[in-house]
Amino acid sequence: METTFNKTTNKGMNKWIKKLIPHVHQQELTETAEQQTASPEQGLSLDEYCEQTNQALLMIPELEFHKILGEKEEQTAKLEKEKGALLEEVEQLKQLLQVQKNDANLQKGFFQAELAKQAGIQKEASLKIQMFEMALATERNQCEEMAIVLAQLIEDNLYMETSLSQKNEDLQHKSRFLVEKESENAGLVAALNQAKEDLENERCQWMEEKSSLLESLNEDKMAHEEEKVVETALMDRMSDLERQMDQIDAKEPKKPKRKSLRKRFLQLFRRT
Repeated sequence: METTFNKTTNKGMNKWIKKLIPHVHQQELTETAEQQTASPEQGLSLDEYCEQTNQALLMIPELEFHKILGEKEEQTAKLEKEKGALLEEVEQLKQLLQVQKNDANLQKGFFQAELAKQAGIQKEASLKIQMFEMALATERNQCEEMAIVLAQLIEDNLYMETSLSQKNEDLQHKSRFLVEKESENAGLVAALNQAKEDLENERCQWMEEKSSLLESLNEDKMAHEEEKVVETALMDRMSDLERQMDQIDAKEPKKPKRKSLRKRFLQLFRRT
């Protein structure tokens, strides 16, 4: 009868230990319990011995919990670092865009001033030609002198037209350059928008991981509380069985004294 009871108790305790510590091997559990508990023969009472054994069992899930928490904190710190780098890159792109915009405005003002200046020169030349033509009509007797003056004016006009043509070519070149700059600015704006979108995606991913971590912590806490309830119920049941066995032994003739149920549990725990 005692052999059958030991086999049944052994199977029940193995099942309870596997449920209590799902993430730790039974060999690691045994080594930790042996290092942090003392036997009753070393001067401790039975209650103190059992209490130290329970503390050793409860320390292993706590270590696993801190390990998971540390890994999540490292992931969170990494995401914060990447977020800072993206924000810094966005700020640099904004500054570069503002500088190029200011340069474009300066060039635009310069081109407008040049156009106004050339228009004034052309208008002034036209006025001079009109004045010389009027003088030629009123002073026909000075035809030779006026012809020289007119030739000079024509030469000056050709020079100004050539200069104006060159200025127009330069203006067209600068206009094309301005168009290219505007295209580059559009590219920078697109890059800035993409950076903002990437930053938002990173933030959403971080929030999802944070929610998953909190959910995992809550599940671990609930499992730990359930394990404590099972452990308390098991110890109470063992105490009741021990009292019943003592009552049976008191009624029966004297037999070799049985070992305490708690002692047998501890011996069974060491063997497993």
